[in-house]
Amino acid sequence: MKTLSVILIDDEQRALHGLMRILAHFPEVHIAATFKDALVAREYIDNHPIDGVFLDIEMPEINGLKFAEEISARHPGLHIVFTTAYAEHAVVAFELASLDYLLKPVSIERMAKTIARIVGIQQRKRTHDFFIRTVPTLVVQDSDHGDASVRWRTEKAKQVFLYLLFHANQPVLRDSLIDVFWEEKEFVRAAGQLHTAVYLIRKLLAPYEHMLKIQSRNGTYTLTVAPSAVDFLMLRTVADECIVGNREFALADIHLVRSFCDDVLIEVGDIWIEPYRSEIALSVNGLIHHMRAHRTDFEHDGAMKHAFEELNVQYQRFIGEE
Repeated sequence: MKTLSVILIDDEQRALHGLMRILAHFPEVHIAATFKDALVAREYIDNHPIDGVFLDIEMPEINGLKFAEEISARHPGLHIVFTTAYAEHAVVAFELASLDYLLKPVSIERMAKTIARIVGIQQRKRTHDFFIRTVPTLVVQDSDHGDASVRWRTEKAKQVFLYLLFHANQPVLRDSLIDVFWEEKEFVRAAGQLHTAVYLIRKLLAPYEHMLKIQSRNGTYTLTVAPSAVDFLMLRTVADECIVGNREFALADIHLVRSFCDDVLIEVGDIWIEPYRSEIALSVNGLIHHMRAHRTDFEHDGAMKHAFEELNVQYQRFIGEE
C-alpha cells in the first residue's frame, strides 16, 4: 500500500535513476514526479499535495539548501531529505530542520531508515493527540506516552526551548537568544553553544516533530506549533477573541482558565520568564472579569454555571482573596 507521495530533484539524470531504483524497494513510496530543474519542481510543490522531497544540493539553477529554505517556509509540514555527495553541508542542512541527509551512493539499508522515519511521522500525524502544558510544570502529552516530562540533556536546552515556545510562530533573533542565555560568553563560543542547544532540542523532541518544528533562517530561529497544542497559546487566543467580542464562552474555556489558577513553570527561576507570567496572569484576570460581566449568558447551563463557580473559588484562593 502506497502511503507516501514524494518527488525527486537532481540535475543529473543518472542520480535520479539511481534514487528511483532504490525507492522501488519500498512499496509504501509513490514517486509522484522527478525533476532536473528545481524551479520547475517548486511550482509542482506549490500545486500538488506531497509528503516529501528528495533533494540534491549542488544544482545549477539554485542551491539545494536555499531551495529547501524557501519551500520549508511555504510548506512547513513537508519532509526534506537531502541526497548529496558532499558531507560538509550536513550542519547547515539540519539547521534547516531537514528530516535526513543521505550521502551518495545511497544504500537500501540506509534508505530504509529514512523511509521508516517518514512513515512513523505520518502515522503520528494521523493518530496522536498532542498537547504541551506549562502549569505547574512543563509536560508534553500525547496519546502514546500519556503525560511525559521530557528528560532534558541540559538545563540550557530546556530554557531555550521554553523561550522559543513563548515566542511561538515568530522568528527570534539568534543574537537575542545569546543575549538572554549567554551574555557573559564570547560571541563565537556562545553561538556554538546555542547551536548545540537547538540540536539537543530537536533530538529530544523528535517523537513530536509532526506537531512542532524549529526552523533556522537568516540569523533567526522559529518554533512552529499550532496554538491549539499549547495551553498558554490557547489562553492567549481565547483572551484575544473575547476582547474583540467574537467568541461565546464554552465549558472548555472555563476549564482552561481554571487550569491557570496555579503557578506557571515553577521549575524556572530565571528573570526572562517573568514578563510572560505577568502576561498570563493579566489574561486570566481579564477573562474572569469578562466572564463575570457576561455571566447571564451561561446561567441557564448548569454545567457551565457550576464550573464558573468553582473557577471563582479557585481563583480567589490563588490570588489570596478572602
